[in-house]
Amino acid sequence: MSRALAAACINRFRERKYGTPPTTLLEAARRQFWTSSVLELFTSELRGSQVENLPVASSAEPSQQTASSSVFPSHDKGRKSIPIFDGAVMYFPKALAAVAEVSRIGNDQHNPGKPLHWNRTTSMDQFNTALRHLVDHGSGYRHDSDGARHLAKAAWRILAALELDIEAEARGEPLAVRGAAGV
Repeated sequence: MSRALAAACINRFRERKYGTPPTTLLEAARRQFWTSSVLELFTSELRGSQVENLPVASSAEPSQQTASSSVFPSHDKGRKSIPIFDGAVMYFPKALAAVAEVSRIGNDQHNPGKPLHWNRTTSMDQFNTALRHLVDHGSGYRHDSDGARHLAKAAWRILAALELDIEAEARGEPLAVRGAAGV
């Protein structure tokens, strides 16, 4: 099992804040995956590996979590000040549907037969990929070979980059402006 997959598992668990933090990676895997087939695959990869009993750093208890660890601020006024439905879904319903379609198409292509999920350990070059789709659109190609819109694929990549940057900032990591290749 790769260290990147192990780190992704731990980070996904931390982001979701499922109650008491796990003490080992295997415990984190058992808590984070919802389908038994995915858990079975993950635990079979873990068993006997060097990271099976890798300790998971403890995170703050739910009562000690800061607003930056949640999608929304913890106080009522702050939560209501973010119009996620009116200010995002209702502004861009067709565009968000196209981005959701990109998620489905990508999942069907890279994870056939598995539940919809974002595998954060593959295809991590958000900026270059987004720009390639923008260039394709600007060159007169509205749709990619799989039928998805190039602009929707570019938007998906920009949203992915934004999500990862927000998460990194919440963990106190410096701004990462380089592509996956590090250049």
